[in-house]
Amino acid sequence: MQALVVLVLLHALVAVVWFAFSLRFQVQATLAADASVPRAAWEGGGRTVTLMTVFAVVYYALAVGAFFTGGGFASYSPVYHTALLLGLAFVFVQVLMLQPAWSKLAAGDLTARKKVAMALGIMHALWLVQFVLMFFGRTWMPFWTA
Repeated sequence: MQALVVLVLLHALVAVVWFAFSLRFQVQATLAADASVPRAAWEGGGRTVTLMTVFAVVYYALAVGAFFTGGGFASYSPVYHTALLLGLAFVFVQVLMLQPAWSKLAAGDLTARKKVAMALGIMHALWLVQFVLMFFGRTWMPFWTA
């Protein structure tokens, strides 16, 4: 039981850190999309995206670890199954959409700014839905088991 608590707390902490980095990255991406802003103002965006990717993967790994430490599929309601699937989508959007879009934007392709904004929007939406599912998951449990 203690391992589950530690995994869940670390999972929540990593999610908050990812969110903080995403807010920082949003400012860097906005600066990068403006051709009049000097490169030095947004140059750390690549490092921020890398850290966001690391935290997204760790976030999902901790979620899976907590899920199976807590008993696996049989022990959790479909609310948690859905959140786990959305977490996987979260990682895929980070790796397959945000990173390549940032690379193009950093290289000077200003058309990529829309992809960066779209990827960040999708990820923030996924983050919020997962948060709501985790927060209310125990409340909704009787609904699913009835």
